[in-house]
Amino acid sequence: MSKGKFFMSNRHFLRNFTLPEITLPQIQISNCTFTKIRYWDYPDSRFRHWCFYWNATPGAWIISQGKEVALLPETAVLIPPFTSFSSRMEQEFEHFYIHFTAPGLLENTRRELIFLDGSFAAAQVPVLLRKNGTPQILALQSLLSDALKQIPDELFLDDGREGMDQRIRKAVDLMYRHIGIPVANFELCKLVDMGKNEFYKLFKQEMHLSPRQYLLMLRMSHASSLLRHIALPIDDIAKQCGFADRYHFSKAFRKNFGIPPAEYRKKHE
Repeated sequence: MSKGKFFMSNRHFLRNFTLPEITLPQIQISNCTFTKIRYWDYPDSRFRHWCFYWNATPGAWIISQGKEVALLPETAVLIPPFTSFSSRMEQEFEHFYIHFTAPGLLENTRRELIFLDGSFAAAQVPVLLRKNGTPQILALQSLLSDALKQIPDELFLDDGREGMDQRIRKAVDLMYRHIGIPVANFELCKLVDMGKNEFYKLFKQEMHLSPRQYLLMLRMSHASSLLRHIALPIDDIAKQCGFADRYHFSKAFRKNFGIPPAEYRKKHE
């Protein structure tokens, strides 16, 4: 009898349930790393991609909108694209992170840090790290799926609510693709079909930085990534990031991160 009731309940629940044809978001991972961190004192950061962070050991904090949260094994965090945040550390810690893009359904998400129950990451990351090849890719997909399922419904900007202005998104993409030889602001205005004053006002409204400030932040972010992952001479990194020479690059880098490029690279060896 109980089985019959359960069956009828399911039939009632599923009746007339249909979905229109949809395209599910395709997750593209640009970086997935588990490492010991010796430097994590970063000022204002805003990435074009999603970030997933989980720390296996304590020692680090993440700051956004005046709120500081310790990253402990019990806590994971998702950071949507173009979300402003800073970070600091007090001791070395073990850090697992994924950088990824998820166009489609996840494009219009409110720009704020999303803190998650980290128990799923504590259980899945050690298993994932022991796998290789296709099993590891599937485990990684499962981990991200479990993280994204925790995003509260109210953070999705559906029902006609707009996320980032598409003209500013296009301008940011152009700035990113031309870090080495920046596109002049008047050219950006023409390419996004906006007047100078309108463009500056809307850019500041969307990014909370002027175009010049945002370009410098992009350069510093790109430089820090090259220093961590690519064995290029610092002079070449300076040129790739749009600086005339190593002197001006080192001066800007030290002002932004508090240490010179060579020391920064040494801390990430």
